[in-house]
Amino acid sequence: MERQERIAQIRKQLRNGDINRIAKRAGVSREWVSRVLQNRVVSEPVLKAAEAMLAERQSRPSEHS
Repeated sequence: MERQERIAQIRKQLRNGDINRIAKRAGVSREWVSRVLQNRVVSEPVLKAAEAMLAERQSRPSEHS
């Protein structure tokens, strides 16, 4: 999958506070994560951190089930 497609998939699934969580997980600033998700800079570690966080969220049972 191309970087732009990966970013689009991540952005669709973001919730409030996720940029801060991704930044903490990747060890970067929230501003850097924002730039990556705007496709202004390239950072594979940030994309991997975001994808891992979202994958973990999907693997957890829903609280509303």
